[in-house]
Amino acid sequence: MLYAVLLTSIGEHLELADRVLEENPDAAPAKKLELLIAEHMRLLATKYEHAFLLQQEYELAEPHRTKIVDLRKEYQARFSRVLHEGVEKHSFRVRDQSIAVLMILGSINWFLRWYRSDGRFTVDEIARTFVDMILHGLLAKNA
Repeated sequence: MLYAVLLTSIGEHLELADRVLEENPDAAPAKKLELLIAEHMRLLATKYEHAFLLQQEYELAEPHRTKIVDLRKEYQARFSRVLHEGVEKHSFRVRDQSIAVLMILGSINWFLRWYRSDGRFTVDEIARTFVDMILHGLLAKNA
């Protein structure tokens, strides 16, 4: 049952990422990343129960665990391609793409630990804040 839920959830994330990238092929890498992050967070917020299960692949027996890990890597590759494009176009400064992708996904996945649908901020407001921090960091322009 866990395997079926994980397949469904990761499949939805992959479909969403593919749709975002297919619908915005000429968008700037920063815009693509913004859309990927916002859509990912919206999906997590609407499929709350799936989100926590996404971290449970270690509970699966082989070969199910490997399949889920491979699908997760495919999803990460969507983000990695956008980062690579941004580096190629000199719009991103990334020391290591794999670490950057893990940092982005780790931070946006963690928001569910404290997010409340009836809370002070909407998912879109939180996503905008995350995108701002990911793209612009903490330093002021003059720092």
